[in-house]
Amino acid sequence: MSIHSIWDNDFYDKAPVPLWSFEMDFTQLFANQKTDDYARTLAKAVFSCTWPERNINTIPVYFAGVEGKLPGRAQNSGELEIKFNENTSFRVTKILEELFHAESSCDAYFDGKGGYSFNQDFKKVGRTIRMIIINPDTIYYLNPREDRLQKKHPVIIEFHNCFVSKIGSTEMSYDNDNEVITKSATFSYDYFKVLGNGESQINDTCAGDN
Repeated sequence: MSIHSIWDNDFYDKAPVPLWSFEMDFTQLFANQKTDDYARTLAKAVFSCTWPERNINTIPVYFAGVEGKLPGRAQNSGELEIKFNENTSFRVTKILEELFHAESSCDAYFDGKGGYSFNQDFKKVGRTIRMIIINPDTIYYLNPREDRLQKKHPVIIEFHNCFVSKIGSTEMSYDNDNEVITKSATFSYDYFKVLGNGESQINDTCAGDN
């Protein structure tokens, strides 16, 4: 498996080496070979990613003049904000605009319809963004599931049913003409899963899997 990221490309003269690093995988947003380049471009340009806090509604209960609380319905859905460095050809802007146009006008969901978004290039279902969290000092192996107790795996967080809900503003100013232009995009998602490393895994049943 080849992972493309901001840490391993020719954008920088010397690659930074953080204590922990992350890589984003956008391949499951796009549907064919033409847009494989879209996924690689976005992955290389990412420099920041933020997803919201988890919270749950509480229900007040009263007994003997004392107020207590019970857990209510969890708020599972959320928004994933990703920031990108732009390049001189404004490639990131083009990709985000095509993705936004396809989803906001639903062009991506109708076969045989052309237009700016080229609907056949975008997936209609199974739209997932993956974050791969790695420790640069650890050697990882992408093994079959039965071997994962013996070999380390990166931690993978999957955000399911993603679509672009917002593209952030861009400020053009001579006051900061020595800075890299950045673009931000907000993706709405229904839920996310945390896939564990070689020692543990968080699954749908919350049961241990060691």
